[in-house]
Amino acid sequence: MTIQFNVPQNHVKEWVMSYIMNKLVSFYEMDRTITRAEVNLKDEPTGEKHCDVNLTIPGDSLFASQTANSFEEASLHALNAIEQRLIRASQSRFPLMKKFHSWRTKKLA
Repeated sequence: MTIQFNVPQNHVKEWVMSYIMNKLVSFYEMDRTITRAEVNLKDEPTGEKHCDVNLTIPGDSLFASQTANSFEEASLHALNAIEQRLIRASQSRFPLMKKFHSWRTKKLA
């Protein structure tokens, strides 16, 4: 999997980048068919922060876009949206994933 980041210089904290990278790797572990992940972080003219996440899967693409007061919050919401879509897509392709996800939800709740 290729991971590409487009971020404004010196505006994004290092731990945010690490969190995003770890989340993308966990997505790849969920679905090994992901070939590319692209993350765009940018400042809006209104002062808000914007995060776009695009995962490329052969024959499909998962995209989420969020705006918030900080890069941390925007990336968290975008990654959560992608994770939910990835889980739904995996469940339709892999019935056992559905059982695992229901167990994980019960265990973590």
